[in-house]
Amino acid sequence: MSTQAALNAKRRRLFLMGVLLGMAVGLLTAFQGTATRHRTARVVSGSMAPTLYGPHWKNTCRDCEFPWRVGQDIAPDGERFVCPNCGYAQNDLQDAGVQRGQQTDLHSGSYWNRPPQRGEMVAFRKSAQKSATPWAVKRMVGLPGEQVSIQGGDVYINGAIWKKPWPLFERQAVLVHDSRFSPQLHPANRPPLPLRWRPRNDDPSWRFEHDGYQYAPPADAENASEFDWLVYHHWLCSEIPQLRTKEAAILDGFAYNVGPARQLQPVTDVVLECELTVQGEGEIALELRTVNPGLTCKITAPAGQVTLLVESTPLKAFRLPAGSLIGRHIFTFGLLDRQAVLALDGVLLCSPDLPEASQPMKSLQSKMLAAEPFQIGARRVTLVVGRRRILRDVYYLDPLRLGRDWSMQTPLRDDAFFVLGDNPPLSIDSRQPNVGPIHRQQIVGQVHLLPR
Repeated sequence: MSTQAALNAKRRRLFLMGVLLGMAVGLLTAFQGTATRHRTARVVSGSMAPTLYGPHWKNTCRDCEFPWRVGQDIAPDGERFVCPNCGYAQNDLQDAGVQRGQQTDLHSGSYWNRPPQRGEMVAFRKSAQKSATPWAVKRMVGLPGEQVSIQGGDVYINGAIWKKPWPLFERQAVLVHDSRFSPQLHPANRPPLPLRWRPRNDDPSWRFEHDGYQYAPPADAENASEFDWLVYHHWLCSEIPQLRTKEAAILDGFAYNVGPARQLQPVTDVVLECELTVQGEGEIALELRTVNPGLTCKITAPAGQVTLLVESTPLKAFRLPAGSLIGRHIFTFGLLDRQAVLALDGVLLCSPDLPEASQPMKSLQSKMLAAEPFQIGARRVTLVVGRRRILRDVYYLDPLRLGRDWSMQTPLRDDAFFVLGDNPPLSIDSRQPNVGPIHRQQIVGQVHLLPR
C-alpha cells in the first residue's frame, strides 16, 4: 500500500472514530438530560413550613402591623387569631389574602450518580410502587445504617446530636420577635403596653429613639467595671387579654399552625440578630440565658477581640477581621444544637460546643431568667442598637407530637432513609408508623424552592 493510501485509510478511521464518539456523547447527554429533568410542583401542605408554605392566609396584625401566614391545612377553630409578635388577639382572616402554595423545582436526576445527603429536601412516593402518587416532600435526616432519636427537641444520629449547617438553620428558623413592629397602634391598649426591650434598672445611659436605642457612657465610665444592660422581655402572647404581656419562656408555638391546642414546649435553641453601630473604645456584650450557666459574647472596640464565655469560663477567643466594627453591622448570637454560635453580617464566625454541664433552665429563678432570654450590654463605649430579631430553632416532637424523648427501635436498613418535616406539629413523616423509613426506590429527586 502506498503512503498516500495508508494516509487516506488512517483519515477514514479517525473520521469514523470521531463520528462514533460524537454519537456516544450525544446519547450520554440526552440520557443525562432526561435523568436530570426539572419539574415544577406547587406545595399543598404546611408540613415543611416555614421553609415551604402550602395554601395559606396572609395576615397582618391590627395592632403592631406584623405580617404572618396562617396555614389552611386545618380549618380554624375560631374567628380570632393571636399575633405571634405582640399577642394582640382580635385579628381575623376576613381581610387576609388567600395565597396558593409556593412553587418548587424537582430535580429528578439529582441522585442519579450520588446518594441523598443529610439536610436535603427530597420528594418521594408514598408507596414503593413506581406509579404511586402523590408525592411528599420532607427533609433527609437519617441515612442507611443509622439510628435516629429525638431528645429535648433535637435530633440525634447514633447517639450524637445533629449539628445543622448554619444556612439550614437560617431557612428553618421560626421568627419569635421583630422590634420593627411595635404594639402601640391600637386604641384598646390602655394603659399603653410596656416596651419589650428595657434598660435594666431604668438605666438613663440607654435612650429609646426611633424604634432603636442609643447608649452613651456616663461621666464616670472610665472607671466602670460592669456592663449596662438592655434587656429583652418575652411575652406569652395569649388570647386571654390579661395574660398577653405576661413574661414567659420562649415556647415552640408556631402561628402558621391552627387547629386543636397542644402542650407547648420551652425552647432553648434561640438566636438574637441585632444591628449594632459601635463608636469609641470599650466593650459590648451579648448574653443568652436559656441555659444554665448562661452564655456571654464580649467584643472589645475597636480592636475586635471576641471572647465567648460560659458564665465566667472562656469557651473560645479570636479576633474579628479588620474593620468589622466600623459602621453598622448585624451580629447574630445564640445557641444552636448545643453550640454557641456567632455570625457577622450573615456569615458564621464560630460555633464551639457547649460544655456537657450546661442544661436548660428548670428552677423557678431560672424560668424567670428564661423570660429574659437575651440582653445587650455596653461599657465605656457609644453604641447604637437598631433592628432586633429573635429566632428559634425547630423543636422536634415524638410521633404523638408531644415533648417526650423518642428513638427508633433498630438502625435503618441498607436501602432505607429517615425523613422529617420542618413543621413537626403538622408533619406526617418517618416518626409515624404509617410512614416509617422510606426506601431508595421511593425517592424521586431533590427539591428546591423556586425564586419569585
